[in-house]
Amino acid sequence: MDFTKMNKVVATFKNAKKDLPFKKVNEVTLNEVYRVNGVFSVNGKFGIRYFVSLEKDNEFFNFDLPTGQNENAKAICSDVDSVNAINNGECGIKINTYYSKKYNRECVNVEWVNTTPF
Repeated sequence: MDFTKMNKVVATFKNAKKDLPFKKVNEVTLNEVYRVNGVFSVNGKFGIRYFVSLEKDNEFFNFDLPTGQNENAKAICSDVDSVNAINNGECGIKINTYYSKKYNRECVNVEWVNTTPF
């Protein structure tokens, strides 16, 4: 058996800043592209939740991802190429809202986009 395959290559987000404020959907400009500097998870009251560290026009902040993005966020965090692309400035998101008839309220949606590297 080749035990070297059990070694994991770990990549970290190099452009993410610490202790950033969180913004809510009503505090961001909808349908604008924000550069992603990192994707992180925390254990919250209702389980694991993911958030992104974002940047636009030299303004840095964190934004909670909708739970529908958990699988995408988890995949990004565990993929070295995705982390390196984010470190190179190649990932962004657009934040939008939509009305859910099922929940009878406005909900948040994010769209992952490719951006121009630094």
